[in-house]
Amino acid sequence: MIKQLVIIISTVSLIGCIGSPPESGSSSGNSMSSSSSSSGAPPEGSSKSAFERGQILYFEKQCDSCHAEDGTGIRGRANRSLVQCNSNPQLHVAARCDNVTALASYIHSSMPPGEAFKCDGDCAQDIAAFVGKQMIGISIDVTCTDGIQKGSPSRRLNKLELANTINDVFGIGGEEFDKLESDATTRGFATVGYSLDASFSWGKNYINVATNVAEKIIDNNAFNHNCAEENGSCIANTLADVGKRLYRRALNDGEKQRLAEVYNDVLLETKEAKDGEKAALLSMLLSPKFLFVGTDSNKDTGGSLSQRELAERISLSLTASLPDDRLITAAEEGKLNGARLDTEIDRILNNMDYDRFAEFFVSPWLGTNFAGNKFDPEKNGIAKEDWEALMADMKKETKLFISHIVKNNLPVSEILSADYSFLNARLKRHYGIDVNNNNNEQFELTRYPSDMPRRGLMTQGSFLAFAAETEGVSYVDRGKTVLAALACQDLEPEGDVAQAAANQALEATTEKEKMAARAANGVCSSCHERIDPIGWVFTQFGVDGKEIFQDPDGDQLDTSGTLFGKDFEDARGLAQVMIDEGALESCLSSRFLVHTIGRDVIYEASNEDRCAIDTVIDQTQVDGQVGTRDLFKSLLKAEIATTNGTILE
Repeated sequence: MIKQLVIIISTVSLIGCIGSPPESGSSSGNSMSSSSSSSGAPPEGSSKSAFERGQILYFEKQCDSCHAEDGTGIRGRANRSLVQCNSNPQLHVAARCDNVTALASYIHSSMPPGEAFKCDGDCAQDIAAFVGKQMIGISIDVTCTDGIQKGSPSRRLNKLELANTINDVFGIGGEEFDKLESDATTRGFATVGYSLDASFSWGKNYINVATNVAEKIIDNNAFNHNCAEENGSCIANTLADVGKRLYRRALNDGEKQRLAEVYNDVLLETKEAKDGEKAALLSMLLSPKFLFVGTDSNKDTGGSLSQRELAERISLSLTASLPDDRLITAAEEGKLNGARLDTEIDRILNNMDYDRFAEFFVSPWLGTNFAGNKFDPEKNGIAKEDWEALMADMKKETKLFISHIVKNNLPVSEILSADYSFLNARLKRHYGIDVNNNNNEQFELTRYPSDMPRRGLMTQGSFLAFAAETEGVSYVDRGKTVLAALACQDLEPEGDVAQAAANQALEATTEKEKMAARAANGVCSSCHERIDPIGWVFTQFGVDGKEIFQDPDGDQLDTSGTLFGKDFEDARGLAQVMIDEGALESCLSSRFLVHTIGRDVIYEASNEDRCAIDTVIDQTQVDGQVGTRDLFKSLLKAEIATTNGTILE
């Protein structure tokens, strides 16, 4: 077995080497097909620049009352200095002082305190232009002609992708990868290169798991060949076929020879053909050529992905598994472009496992996997087994709902506005829908009664009950999740949140008093003026997602609120405000790209990401609507997903 040990040692060394992100190169990229635009452009007929208009608005909107005339900040008002924005970590996290797009987004969503969304559109852009240039010293020119500058680092496969790939190729063995530690995530997704551990200790654990995988596959005759032991050419061809799937390309002569040598060396030593097969398969599972993706492109020069990398990206994005034979062949022939690329993406979308898609994309995007849920059903009068069955039904409802929208290319907006869901008898009863003595536990498309407040994703049990705490529900968590998952507003707490929460617990008794205390607290108000009104909308639904008719303090329900400067009366009204704002399309695109290209994507804070996503949405829109399936397909074909820049963040 000396040969095997040499392979293992050399492979672990390669894991450590290839796992390190490539060094950043110089900035370069290709021009995008969209026309240039400038967020600071003056309205038609205006003689003033964005900078000049912003200077006027800065004083008209009384920004100087907190930030001072010169941006140095008024004494006694913490973290109000704009001139120190880039050197003040607390303010930098909140406002993102890197570029005018990020600054305008922050002004729009957070300023002035207590009146968020009162300065939107041109108002926010103009003030950002003035503040950015005059006080922070950043460029105020925003164009969409610079192409893709950011790069996607090479990364290893995550544990779910490893399991799916092995099960797809061999039909057995993938479950062994459950023994690996959970992968770190970025925005919920275990696909971002710099988050995925590829250390020596991870490699050591992986070797043990991969050994078990190889043994299980061979011992269960899943290698799928009928070669006689003495037929070396037959074994070599079988290894080459398996290697093509695992390496996503045909093996070269040197690789074929090496696998044959591993097989023959072990066969000679143990006299068991299966031992040779295990050793050869293990050497492939330990190879960086299997374990890492995105390794073809030159990270120093950038440019288009290789055909192999594009096949990897499409397959991993839609199936969380490596490409099948047909996609590999198209890549090898250099045909993953034009009509053939459309055909292959459509084929995968038509045939993919939507339950799997819901597991690796929908649940991380929405946070509906109930991970870390602290709810104690028995303390809330619910039998444990009933709660577990209900949670399983809730998760399946959301899986079926999103899958239905994607499969049928329904508008993205329908995720929020749908007057139906997929329910079985238990969920119908739970939601208060008459089952007419029909106890069918099969899920079926069910229209809500017209007078029911449920609409779309936000009122489904999985989206509501995930915020359950030991006793009761966190309306703050519900509000945060709506903003984060559906509007991509990831709010960063300022100051000592733990201390503020402890003080509130001592001073406030009712939920409304707690809300008032957060609104009055300078540390809390900047976030909670947005979070709390949205979370409060869902007081209409109890800890388990069932409709209730009193607020948490026992008073008459009042679920009205304001978002994006627009008033709403209830959850249905909130959904319509979000649809009108158009935030869901850009947010869904951002999250899908994080999952797809292996780096963070921030629509609100990156000119490059915003330009790329806006271009895709504009090109995909038909009669003002964006089809969900069309959106995913267009994102996979877009320059941001098919080109690598040289800047690694």
